[in-house]
Amino acid sequence: MKKNVILAILCILLFAFSVLAAPPPPAGSSNQVPTASGGAVPVLKSDLSVDSISLNKPIKEGDTVGGSTAAIKVKNFGPGSAHDFTVKITCTAIRGIVPSGLAVIEKKYTQVLSANGQLDITWPPTSGAKWGVGDYRILVEVKSDRDKNPQNNAKYFAFKVAPAVPTAIKVTSPNGGEVLYKGKTYNVTWTYTGNPNVPVKIALVASNNLSNVYVISENAPLGQNGSGSFSWKVSSSIERRNDYKIWIGNGSYTADFIDTSDNNFTVSEFVY
Repeated sequence: MKKNVILAILCILLFAFSVLAAPPPPAGSSNQVPTASGGAVPVLKSDLSVDSISLNKPIKEGDTVGGSTAAIKVKNFGPGSAHDFTVKITCTAIRGIVPSGLAVIEKKYTQVLSANGQLDITWPPTSGAKWGVGDYRILVEVKSDRDKNPQNNAKYFAFKVAPAVPTAIKVTSPNGGEVLYKGKTYNVTWTYTGNPNVPVKIALVASNNLSNVYVISENAPLGQNGSGSFSWKVSSSIERRNDYKIWIGNGSYTADFIDTSDNNFTVSEFVY
């Protein structure tokens, strides 16, 4: 009985040793992770992929849709031919309004794309619609029932539509020399040019201590016809200083849409 147990244990140990000492499987065997030169794991591309998207020229406010176009390249990275696929282009506005007819455009293609073949698509189609100021994004998707590896079948592309007239903003009040009292209400005023189509951020900053910042408004309305204002009640918690300025600009901190008071003004206690 004991001899049989000992023999069984020896057999198990010999089998385990033979497995550990066995040479690695030959290159190309089914249980080996494929690697490119240098040992890197290759990136597998889908049969049909959105290879690239590029805009031929900047778009400005008032431009006719189709006057400036995006070149979209769809490529077949698979080993065989591809056909009967659909390209869907979805346009969304991060800020602004998508022109009529551009929200979703979907088209089916029956042409054959051989291996490494490429399809060139121009977007958007020409129409009578106009672009408005804003930030836009398109999503291009390729759909095919024959696609065996749908990894890179979609790509995003973002672009801006700039104002036709250059934008600028100018603080007009308080602009220097004023004395503002805590607890009192004042109008912060400004003028602007162009059509930036954004709310403005207003802050109180100390010229001699840039870390001393008091946000008056995060999203004040821009205004109308080139001018705007915001009613501001000076908080009692604001430190008394004579080196304050108003900072005004948009949330993106665009260089040409920022201004401060020309000179310092004072915030003081109200004396009854």
